[in-house]
Amino acid sequence: MKPNNVISNVQKINDKKSRSLDCRALSIGLEVKNYKFMCNLLGEAEKTGHSKKAQVKEWERCFSFERSGQKYIVTEIFDEPLLKVDGRSTGNNSVYVKYIELLLLHHLSEQPNHELTIIKNHLLERLGMVNKNYLDRKEMMKTFVDEFNLTRFELDDFYRRVYPKLNKSLFKTLNSMQKRSLIEYSEETIIVVMKDGFENYRVAKADDITQIDAVYNLVLESFGFKSMGQVACRFMSQGFYKRVNKILREKFGWDRIYKQLKISLVDANFSFQNSRDRIEQASLELNSKILDSINDQALKLYAKNQEKVSNEKDRIQGMLDEQHDGMRLFDISDDDIPIFKFPDNYVENQLMLADKLICTHRQKLD
Repeated sequence: MKPNNVISNVQKINDKKSRSLDCRALSIGLEVKNYKFMCNLLGEAEKTGHSKKAQVKEWERCFSFERSGQKYIVTEIFDEPLLKVDGRSTGNNSVYVKYIELLLLHHLSEQPNHELTIIKNHLLERLGMVNKNYLDRKEMMKTFVDEFNLTRFELDDFYRRVYPKLNKSLFKTLNSMQKRSLIEYSEETIIVVMKDGFENYRVAKADDITQIDAVYNLVLESFGFKSMGQVACRFMSQGFYKRVNKILREKFGWDRIYKQLKISLVDANFSFQNSRDRIEQASLELNSKILDSINDQALKLYAKNQEKVSNEKDRIQGMLDEQHDGMRLFDISDDDIPIFKFPDNYVENQLMLADKLICTHRQKLD
């Protein structure tokens, strides 16, 4: 595989970038009634047919969303528009894809029958995208809150930022490789049942999936949400899955459910030719790029929040001064602003979390 495949497929982007999309009216978790309202928020003209499809595709370069009927639910807003990529050969549009593909081919080539069944988070660790601390969110919550004096918001926000990036990069690679007949993969739901003190596992069948989906929808409705994206955006994933498992246990006697990936090489005679040093280097480079990206995102989010708070503060202060004929009777504080202000040490703590949960050079907590 040529290392520059991704780069060679990136289409030439107009340096002037026509008119960039104005996403200032959007926020993560925002539920927009329909296409017309979304166009209004973005300052875009309504379109039809192929023009509308192209327009929505352009939106997906600037923010991600889920659909619920006619509604758009914003799940992520990108700091910079994603690159336009010619997907006819590989479908790659992530700087991480070439590394993930190389590492995945290596791991599959070492498996019996070139097959791998694994939980997604464990695959992320095996590829070097995260370290083992990332996997145990519950324990990390206790450690960072108790020992490092982090707020619940800071840890939740870290996972909210990082999970979509890792998830999207992994599945873009899997889908690209499957389209090119390098691999076959599927997601399986595993049902765990306790019997005589031991856990028994089985793959969920079609009828089981129907029942699970019904419980998911029931819990979503009880939370007042339309999609899983809203659950994640509101930092309520743990509570959501806890309630889902509780209902499944009461109705069907299942202890819990979880998902796993089943991946196999299409070519049974596949021969992998890269050295161990090359694999280790690729894993380190992948981890380094992920670290740089999420740390840069934290800096930009903090700066954006500071600007938003400052602008709102100036706006309210101006209104108060105007009410008193231009005289300033008092200065308002940040506490008077109806906008959540990030903690002053937000960036410092987000970088520390990245070091503890993502960086593969230091796997143990200090």
